[in-house]
Amino acid sequence: MSDIDREIAMINDGTHPELILMARSVEERRDQKTHAADVLLRHQREAQERHIVATKAAIHSQYYQEVRQLREDALSKVNTMWFAIHRERRAADTNVNGIYIVILKIQTTTNYYTDFVFKIPKQLSTQYRHRAAYNKEVSLLSGIAKYVGFPAAPEIQGASLDDTRSDLEAMGVRTFIFT
Repeated sequence: MSDIDREIAMINDGTHPELILMARSVEERRDQKTHAADVLLRHQREAQERHIVATKAAIHSQYYQEVRQLREDALSKVNTMWFAIHRERRAADTNVNGIYIVILKIQTTTNYYTDFVFKIPKQLSTQYRHRAAYNKEVSLLSGIAKYVGFPAAPEIQGASLDDTRSDLEAMGVRTFIFT
């Protein structure tokens, strides 16, 4: 019994050899788990930081790509218009085998420009006939505009008060006129 009392006293004092071994093994295991948890937490934080940096870099890159694409589209549109303007300006002086050519740019409903070519004839007599026909057409249209008017239709006037009143009475609507 004295051995048991001595072991109980050693356990209470914390000097029992088996208790010390068990406490050491529990502490070592706790330290290992704490160290593993710290290492895991550090790696998770580093992974999250790398993920955040990569996401920011991807968003930044995508933003600059969209800005670059918008700039390229705007420049392409401006260049297209610039070349069309210069092409039309040069077209006024185009001379092919003694024939002057006028290139007309007409925008269709699909927003594409279509070229229509009008060849100015070489012979002066043909040019005079075309000019005379044009002048006759302009004269005819200006006469219609001056004496008849565009559109050539009678002027429309509203219904008079008596007509309106008789129409409403025929429909069975009572009217009150405030004066």
